[in-house]
Amino acid sequence: MKRKRRLTSTTQLKRFITRHRRENGLTVVALARETGYTRPHIYNVANGQDPTREFMDLMLVACAKLIGRHVDREELFEFKPYRDKARKAS
Repeated sequence: MKRKRRLTSTTQLKRFITRHRRENGLTVVALARETGYTRPHIYNVANGQDPTREFMDLMLVACAKLIGRHVDREELFEFKPYRDKARKAS
């Protein structure tokens, strides 16, 4: 039986949570409480799963509230260049 490959890349979100856990006491439990997402889902996104736009928006608001300052989208998420699949097929 094939094992499911774990995502283990270090993402902006993971680095942000780690840095602010030390500096401001930011925890995944607090983020889960503020956003309504489960801790496992937040861990999955922090470990490389692609987030939805709703997840990104809620995470920005929650992080700003919990650390007490404005948080830019680029602090939490990497943005990959958009690739149009329709163009690639032709």
